[in-house]
Amino acid sequence: MATWIVSAGAEGRDYTEYFYRFGMAFVGGDSQRAAMAKVAPGDTILLKRGITEFLAAGTVVKRANGDKEWLSDFDGWDLGGYCYVEWHVAEQPQPATGLRIGTIYQTTRSEHIAVGCALLAASVRSPETEPTPTIRWTTPRF
Repeated sequence: MATWIVSAGAEGRDYTEYFYRFGMAFVGGDSQRAAMAKVAPGDTILLKRGITEFLAAGTVVKRANGDKEWLSDFDGWDLGGYCYVEWHVAEQPQPATGLRIGTIYQTTRSEHIAVGCALLAASVRSPETEPTPTIRWTTPRF
């Protein structure tokens, strides 16, 4: 099983609560979607903020890609690379070293894996139902 580090956006567009709310991790961009395509059920995902802390860890329960209409225009971004995750959320952010800038990447660093194991001991946050597809309205022509 692999361990992945994922970011839930940048300052000003932080999607952490949506990750927790829907039990997912989602990314956009060709290289990020290609990385997400390598994530497999049973893998661990560590959710980072910036390059200094982890917010949560989760176990991937299902992976898919590009079939969620509501992710194709999420806050103006195409974030169609996704997987379902059982999130274990830290009561307080956990300090981290050795993180780098990037949306999603694999790690083998022992200190990251140790934090992930500790976070996975917390209770699972139950997800809500995903949004329904957007109804596209057309303006009648008179």
